[in-house]
Amino acid sequence: MRNAACLLLLVTCLSGCKAKAEAESATANETAQAAQEVRVKPMPPESPPRQPGVFSPYIIGVGLAYFEQLAGVTARRTVDNTKEYRIGRCDIEVRFDDGRVNSLRIPATVECSDFNLNQFLPNYDNAFPPLHQLTQGAFSTETSNAGAFYANCLYACGNAVDPSVYQSWKGAHADRGFEVILETALITEASHDAASAWSGAMMDERGEDWLIDGKFNCTRQYDALAHRLFANVPVSAIQIGYGLPYLAGDVCN
Repeated sequence: MRNAACLLLLVTCLSGCKAKAEAESATANETAQAAQEVRVKPMPPESPPRQPGVFSPYIIGVGLAYFEQLAGVTARRTVDNTKEYRIGRCDIEVRFDDGRVNSLRIPATVECSDFNLNQFLPNYDNAFPPLHQLTQGAFSTETSNAGAFYANCLYACGNAVDPSVYQSWKGAHADRGFEVILETALITEASHDAASAWSGAMMDERGEDWLIDGKFNCTRQYDALAHRLFANVPVSAIQIGYGLPYLAGDVCN
């Protein structure tokens, strides 16, 4: 009886150990299979770091060193807080402060067609044509004639100044509050005619000295007239960014 009891105890123990071993083996197999599934499961591709292009709105505010790294060029010329660069065949100007890009100035030429104003002002639903096709009026229409008109000279300019007319405008918060200045150099018949009509109307009301002294830059009384007269006159360059220079200066103090 004693031997039989011992034998029964041994069989029971062996059966329990076998069951325990089988359970542990199954658990190990399940764990290994799960690990294999995790290992072979395809991972989503990593998004590349965002790197703005030279003509991107995100370039405003970056460091000059980073800008030059993206552009692959160094400045051709530096005057005060403005650097000049040639990007491909496009000559641009970069204004900076504390080593960071404040604004860009882009000529309205086919060579600079990589610049897209719609990227800077996305809330206008791609309303703006390429810069080399943009007129003062096309911009005025989309911005509800909200721009202010200035000029560096309109009368008795002499040879020391290249006369230009400027439309200055500031975007809403939705467009990151970008400031925009549209330049029109007075070098074509259309631009000369518009400028002459604008200055003539102001001279008739305010006189010659008022015009020579640039006092027209201190009032918005004649902006509506300028919007009409320059409606079909092409833009020759654009400045966009922050802290853009305005032309009123000391004449308005």
